[in-house]
Amino acid sequence: MSDAETAGFRKWARRSLFALAILAAPAAYSEVASNVTESEPGTLLGNYLSGRVARGDHDTAAAADFYSRALAEDPNNELILEQAFLLETAAADWDSAIKLARELVRVEPSHRIAQFLLGCEAFKKGDYKDADEHFAAARQGPIADLTSILARAWVQQAAGKTDEALATLDSLSDADWAQFYQRYHRALIADVAGNRETARIAF
Repeated sequence: MSDAETAGFRKWARRSLFALAILAAPAAYSEVASNVTESEPGTLLGNYLSGRVARGDHDTAAAADFYSRALAEDPNNELILEQAFLLETAAADWDSAIKLARELVRVEPSHRIAQFLLGCEAFKKGDYKDADEHFAAARQGPIADLTSILARAWVQQAAGKTDEALATLDSLSDADWAQFYQRYHRALIADVAGNRETARIAF
């Protein structure tokens, strides 16, 4: 067999093995999902593929568990880290999601969902400066920009900085759809602050 033929055979073999692993994943998932225990961590590939199948089956809790197991085997894998974070968030396992969000923003500071979650966590704790920084870091694209600005304005209002909150709202896009939100939240913030005239005009 020539070198070219040998290389071609090896390439075909690798593809075939990977295809077999994917085809076997549903059976592996159904078997592991019912029998898995903390003492049976499985393999990186097995957990990753089982997580993908569980996610496709809309079994969010199982998918989150499998991706977390895969992450434990390969903690520096950013793809698995992001998927584990998103699934833990979707499963409402907030303690795990927040822990993963902190790890994720260290490697991807502009990750919007992770920054928003950390901003909400900081706001809940009354750490308004930290919350404002997380929301500011989440500004990417028109919708994320809108959400970030509204969140920051409310954080500033919670900190007693009404003028700063209104000024933050003024930084929204001039587009009609954005100005609707600007005026509505301006009215709400002014009303909360006791500034009835500003609230009336905005409403």
